[in-house]
Amino acid sequence: MNELFRIFKVDREEVQRLSAGANLPHHHDYEELIVGAQGSLEHFIDFRTEVIDAPFVSFVTKGKVHRVKPAMKDGACDMWVLRFKSEFIPETTFQLYSLYHDNANIP
Repeated sequence: MNELFRIFKVDREEVQRLSAGANLPHHHDYEELIVGAQGSLEHFIDFRTEVIDAPFVSFVTKGKVHRVKPAMKDGACDMWVLRFKSEFIPETTFQLYSLYHDNANIP
């Protein structure tokens, strides 16, 4: 990612697009915060898979191997993804790591 931060919505069309492609475990050089208002998320992280239903917040730290699969629930999916480089909010990066290190998903 070249930008300092990026925000995008995951809706019905994005779920279909993601479902059609390969979705392998991966890592990246930015932090990722997923906020779900509707739908569900299958999240593989730390060698565990967990399915969480909205409402939820899910956080992935930079470099962490993971895979996310958003899905429709009750015919709806409404999620927002915020991807940001560590230098976007450098003072809080340590706090984010310590708070979410063992709890990547918060229903």
